Amino acid sequence: MVDNTTDFFKIKNHFKETEHISSIPIFENKLQEIPKFTIAIPTYKRSVYLREALDSAINQIDSVPYEIIVVDNNPERNDETELCMMHYVNTPNLSYYKNSENIGMAGNWNRLYTLARTEWVIMLHDDDMLLPNLLSFHNEIINSLPDSSVIFPSCYSSYNTPIHIKGIRYKKLVANEFIFGNIVGPPVGMIFKRNDLISLGGFRNYLYPSIDMDIYIRALIANLDCYKIISSSMAFYRFDINESMNPKTIIGCINNQQVMSDILLRKESGLSKVLYKEALKTAIIMQSQKLVRIAKEISPELKTCLSDLKNKQTFLSKIIYHIIKTWNRITSRLKSRYL
Repeated sequence: MVDNTTDFFKIKNHFKETEHISSIPIFENKLQEIPKFTIAIPTYKRSVYLREALDSAINQIDSVPYEIIVVDNNPERNDETELCMMHYVNTPNLSYYKNSENIGMAGNWNRLYTLARTEWVIMLHDDDMLLPNLLSFHNEIINSLPDSSVIFPSCYSSYNTPIHIKGIRYKKLVANEFIFGNIVGPPVGMIFKRNDLISLGGFRNYLYPSIDMDIYIRALIANLDCYKIISSSMAFYRFDINESMNPKTIIGCINNQQVMSDILLRKESGLSKVLYKEALKTAIIMQSQKLVRIAKEISPELKTCLSDLKNKQTFLSKIIYHIIKTWNRITSRLKSRYL
C-alpha cells in the first residue's frame, strides 16, 4: 500500500527509466506506410495464450490499416514464446521484439508506445482476445469523436456473458466515478491516443498492481476526453489464469482503491465529501467481495483484510452508497450519447 500520495499529480517521464534497455527486433512488419492503429501486445512466458491473443489481432475484419507489435519481456532467446512467434514471421503487418532485459510490467507497457508508430494504440494482454469487429467498431467511434483521447470497449469474461446491443452507445467519463472502484476494468482493447499517453509520462509502478487504474485517473484529471463503450462487447478478458486473482494482488488492489479514492475525494467538498466517504466504506467491501468470489485461493491475509473492512462499515454507509449509485446510474443514462 502507498501512503504518500503527494507526488500523485506530478507528471514525470517514466519512459526514461528504461530507455537505456533496448528492444531487439526479431522481425519487423513490411508495411510501406504508417497505419492508423497499432494493436500492441506485451507478453511474458505465456506462449499458449499468446497464440490466441495474436490470432484475434490478426483476424480483424476490416480494411482499416493497422499494425501489430508483440513486445516480449523475457530476454531469453529461443524460448517457447520466440518459437511460437516464428510461426507468424510472414504476417506482413506484424513486428516482434524482445527486451534485452526484463523491464517490469509498467516498463513493458510503456515500451509498446515507444515502438508503436501510429496515432492510436490498442492494448491487448497476451492472455485476452479481441472480437473480430473491434477495429471497425472503434474506428467508427473515433471518427465521430475527433477530440477523444481514450476509449474503453465493453468486455466480457468467463464469469459473465457478452453484451449484444444494436448500434453504438457510449458515455463520457468523469474522475469522481472512480471513487467507488475501477468502473472500466482492465485495459483489454483500450484505445489510447499515443501522444496523450506519452504526455502523461506513461504507466508507472507507483500504485502497483493498480497500474491501469492509475493511468485512467491521471488521464481524467488531466482533462483528456475518455469514453466508455456501453453497447456490444468487443473484447474477452481471462480472469481465471492471470495474476489479478492472486490473494496478494487482490489485497494490493483493495488498499490502492482506498488510496486513489482519497485522492479523488480531494476534489470534493462540503456535504458531498462527507457522503462519499461514508458510501466508500460499503463500496470497497462490495468490490472486495466480488474479487474474493473468484480468487484462486482465500488466504488468511485476505480474510483479515476483508474483516477489517467490514468493521468500518455502518448502516448509514450502506444506505448512502446505494443512493449515490442509483443517482449516478440515472444521471449516467441521461448523459449517455448516441451515434
